[in-house]
Amino acid sequence: MLECTLTTTYRGVALCLSVDTNTGYEGVTFMEWNKPWAYKAECDGVALGSHTTAVAAAIAVTQYRWVQANPCL
Repeated sequence: MLECTLTTTYRGVALCLSVDTNTGYEGVTFMEWNKPWAYKAECDGVALGSHTTAVAAAIAVTQYRWVQANPCL
């Protein structure tokens, strides 16, 4: 279960919102010079890859957090 102050959903997946990033999603940063893979996903200091959309990067962060919270599933 995600612990976020503010969330939105995309196709049933809860995504954490943040005012601390330039994308609006927690753990997702936009890097214009890295197009088309301009959205970097990171959580707990772990790089989760670069993605073509902010939503895809936010989903990667959510999946990482879910796996960390449910390691035996």
